[in-house]
Amino acid sequence: MFKRAALVASVVVGLGGSFSGAAVVTAWNFEELATAINNAPTPSVGSGVAQPLGMTNTFTTLPSVTTADVLVNLGSTGPAVGNKAWRIRSAGTGIGNGWAAAAPQYTQGAQFLSSTVGFENVVLTYDWQPTSMGVKHQQAQYTVDGLTWTNVGPVRVGPATEGFVNGLTVDFAALGVAGVSDNALFGVRIVSAFAPDGANAGQYVNLAGNVINSTSGNWRLDSIVISGTVIPEPASLGLLGLGSVVLLRRRA
Repeated sequence: MFKRAALVASVVVGLGGSFSGAAVVTAWNFEELATAINNAPTPSVGSGVAQPLGMTNTFTTLPSVTTADVLVNLGSTGPAVGNKAWRIRSAGTGIGNGWAAAAPQYTQGAQFLSSTVGFENVVLTYDWQPTSMGVKHQQAQYTVDGLTWTNVGPVRVGPATEGFVNGLTVDFAALGVAGVSDNALFGVRIVSAFAPDGANAGQYVNLAGNVINSTSGNWRLDSIVISGTVIPEPASLGLLGLGSVVLLRRRA
């Protein structure tokens, strides 16, 4: 009886890794991409769709046309030498680069769509750098239907001087967000937010706290990772239940 209980126990331990360890669902680190204009960078791991938001607009004298690009940009959690990041901006004609003081809140930034089918306990992590004249405040959002976007987590504040803010995290399970697990329509956005306080509250401000000038400044994003734990299959759950019963009988 002891040998049988030990065998089942070893099966349960072997299955345990399927339930406890986080796995990368989709990730963008941009390292394998060329340093060039890229409005739809492919994931480094998994499958998904990335796109800039709000860079094509008519808020400035000349129309703004989305022209995001991959560039060498150090300071994120990527490689210390030659690290690449994704710069969100428009063509940059000298009149404006897409980021506009007149744009509605939460309309400018980037979007990442990634199915979480087969995963639960979903977590988003990312690195974010607003340049000195870029928008200082940022809000994460999520969707469970591909259409409606909801704010999640706090408004993030840029650093006092230009540089990356690394390892920003949104743990959907810890926040009690429903509908994120096992969802083919899941996605996240990282978007600009108005200053919540200060002399220019209710407006887009740069790192110095002044209203953005709509002609310069941008965001760089890197190490965007959507992770989760594998949802156990019914057969695995059955083995776990069997192991528990056998072990309980052995103890009895």
